Amino acid sequence: LLHPDPGQRPDHRRIAAVLQSAQQRPPRARSELAAVRDESLPPVFVGRTEPLSRLADALATLGRGQARVVVVEGPSGIGKTALVQHFLRSARQTDPRLVVFCGRCRENEALGYRAFDAVVDALSDYLRGLPAAEDEQLLPPYLVELSKLFPVLAGAPAPLRVARQSPEVVDSVDQRHRAFQGLRELLARLAR
Repeated sequence: LLHPDPGQRPDHRRIAAVLQSAQQRPPRARSELAAVRDESLPPVFVGRTEPLSRLADALATLGRGQARVVVVEGPSGIGKTALVQHFLRSARQTDPRLVVFCGRCRENEALGYRAFDAVVDALSDYLRGLPAAEDEQLLPPYLVELSKLFPVLAGAPAPLRVARQSPEVVDSVDQRHRAFQGLRELLARLAR
């Protein structure tokens, strides 16, 4: 069905014949299906050595206390998400303490900061799960601006809800700059 040449794709008669023959076979028992599933191998990432190595280098940089941004880009359907998920599964097996907040943006996204929404939602959930003793140490500067840009943080633990007041900011560009500076500091404090 997915052959690039339409002439090579099966027609409706061939598809009906394949489906009919599948219906005539006896169904497999659940135990057989489980056994097949258990014996299956994890996906192999052929030709992904270089991007996996870059991701590993970036993670090692974080371990040394340095910030790092990694952009994974490419055509739709090439396997960017699968690559990152594979890497993160492997990294979490190596270090179960690893905390990852993921977000994604889609082409022609109508709302600004959409990729950060999922990251900040996950961050807010993570903060709610922390012991109360850690809350005060995490308070970043510009929390007021940060919670205006991402209101979900208002539902974070009590000390984070009681935002330190920062000087009144009229300029929206300055307000966004301060909000992201606060987000950066909050993430840096979590990383320590």
